[in-house]
Amino acid sequence: MAPNGFPVDTMFPTDTPILGNMNNDTVIFLDWDDTLLASTWVGKLGLRPKYVNEKPAIPDDVKSQLEELEECVVELLESAVKYGRVVIITAAETGWVELSASLFMPRCLPIISEHIKVVSARSTYEDLYPGSPKKWKIEAFQHEVYFCDNVTDVVPKHIISIGDGPTEREALINLKLSGSSQFHAKSLKLITYPNAIELKMEVRLLLDNLHTLCTHEEDMDLQISKEAIAAQSA
Repeated sequence: MAPNGFPVDTMFPTDTPILGNMNNDTVIFLDWDDTLLASTWVGKLGLRPKYVNEKPAIPDDVKSQLEELEECVVELLESAVKYGRVVIITAAETGWVELSASLFMPRCLPIISEHIKVVSARSTYEDLYPGSPKKWKIEAFQHEVYFCDNVTDVVPKHIISIGDGPTEREALINLKLSGSSQFHAKSLKLITYPNAIELKMEVRLLLDNLHTLCTHEEDMDLQISKEAIAAQSA
């Protein structure tokens, strides 16, 4: 889930990197807010910046939790790019992913800037579909699979969508039902509004099962529950 109306679109360049791994058999779509960064939790703590150059004072205990989450997220991203093309598609405005990463999980920035494309579905499609985050993500998924510059004639064999909201799953289903190609669709729904500890556990679960998610030869429709997280921490 994404913060709305954050004025960061002029802070970071919109050019996307040349991706390091061009294994076109697999495409992995990741949400950002509450999927890789515990954005709602950060906001509830009053740490979300109100303007571009603000650097919030992060308490030591919060910083420690963010660093633990950051370590898992970096490991996840480094693992994911080995399987195929990784794209972060967010409903936040252009620049939010990079800005929030620089403030709360700075070790994520190098791998994002070098190997992962970041797409603001909001900034790209809001004018066409005002007030419709679902439609923004549907269009973004379609574009990244079939029309972006890095796409070849090779049809992806596996397309994975990971996020905390329903829009990622719906965008993947729409892609599957479009009939343009046959691929194994894998959706993983995370819990909503996780704190840093819960999200770290989710990312760890995802890491432990990433190989299966990326290579299983059937469609998958999965969901992580709070009970699964509680069992992991027991």
